[in-house]
Amino acid sequence: MKTATFTLHNENKDNYRELEKFLLTIDGVERALIDVNDGDLKVEYDEDLISEENVIEELKNKGIAINQR
Repeated sequence: MKTATFTLHNENKDNYRELEKFLLTIDGVERALIDVNDGDLKVEYDEDLISEENVIEELKNKGIAINQR
């Protein structure tokens, strides 16, 4: 299990729960949590099923602006 941390930009805090739910629908993503105070997104994923690059691609396809850490 690996963890990737991103910072969300210009994302409405009201959409955080929806984004977490969306990420959990992706095969290999085990956990997705967003810190509402600073917009940090932590994604735990099974690296045998999905890569960090795939997670980033899914976020970009959803129109989510992020910075990697």
